[in-house]
Amino acid sequence: MQRETKAPYDWIDQALHIEYGIRDLNEEPEIVARRMRKSVADINRELAKLALVKAYLVWAGDEAKYHKVPNPSGGRSEQSFEEMVQRLSSSAINRKAEKEKKLIRDACFAAIRDERGYQDVRSVIKQFGQNVSKIAERLGQHRPIIKPKKSPKSDRDGTKTAQDDPLRALAKQAPECAPEVENLIEALSDKSATPLIMDIVEGLEEEEKDAKRQQLPLARVQHALSDLRQVDLRNAEDLDAVLKVLNNLQNEIDHLHAAIAKLQAKKK
Repeated sequence: MQRETKAPYDWIDQALHIEYGIRDLNEEPEIVARRMRKSVADINRELAKLALVKAYLVWAGDEAKYHKVPNPSGGRSEQSFEEMVQRLSSSAINRKAEKEKKLIRDACFAAIRDERGYQDVRSVIKQFGQNVSKIAERLGQHRPIIKPKKSPKSDRDGTKTAQDDPLRALAKQAPECAPEVENLIEALSDKSATPLIMDIVEGLEEEEKDAKRQQLPLARVQHALSDLRQVDLRNAEDLDAVLKVLNNLQNEIDHLHAAIAKLQAKKK
């Protein structure tokens, strides 16, 4: 698998050799997997990561220049592409329109270009999958959104019209993507916008964590209440021990009552 070279042999080289064996030497994936002591699923995952690497290099204007795939500090780019393969194949992403999928993919590419780690790529997929409107709104507050140019409609160039082409007519009836999707795709092509977009993603992540922290006390109390409702004393052997724990529990409840009353008084 490894050719003699002074350059380090990495995961992209391995994926390229797998692709060469299957595509050019007509090897069966099962045979390649057996020789490499991997599963067929592992081989398919390597090829999926390689396909994303190639797409990234085209997007970045460095087609086939595999040495230009950035490595984040303290990690490897492979982890980021692994994250993309896993999460972009989810049912939630697959249900989205093609433009929305492209936006999420391009946002991941922008994070990789900015030498962000796989955890940042994970956050990008999550936030661009759920909060496109918020990201577009916050980005617009800091920099003008450049709307993508639309090609003028004309039938003089021989292009079929909706009346001539039934597929074109169906496409016209299909729901269009939200305008912020197109705007964000355009913004991601600008390197200077990436740090700001990543700051917005990080801000949304922190807001979600804060919301969960605020809901945590209620969730724990509800969980405790649910557990208490399931207690059956009919088969309990040491009722005194149970009573002792209940007294301790009552003390904790009284303490929480006092703390809540104090907080409510401050708000007034």
